[in-house]
Amino acid sequence: YNSFQQTTKWIDDVRTERGSDVIIMLVGNKTDLSDKRQVTTEDGERKAKELNVMFIETSAKAGYNVKQ
Repeated sequence: YNSFQQTTKWIDDVRTERGSDVIIMLVGNKTDLSDKRQVTTEDGERKAKELNVMFIETSAKAGYNVKQ
């Protein structure tokens, strides 16, 4: 959860270093671990909208949104 709380700072840092036109994607990983989930899909989507970035969820274990 701590990394999720830091996203605003990290994205601001990237935009400061690389410019505001850089493409950024916020990724929610390990969605197969639903019993240990600390950030909801809605929280991720809300944060992405707030920061004007894209959002996707993935699970390598379940093969969800991951190319082999």
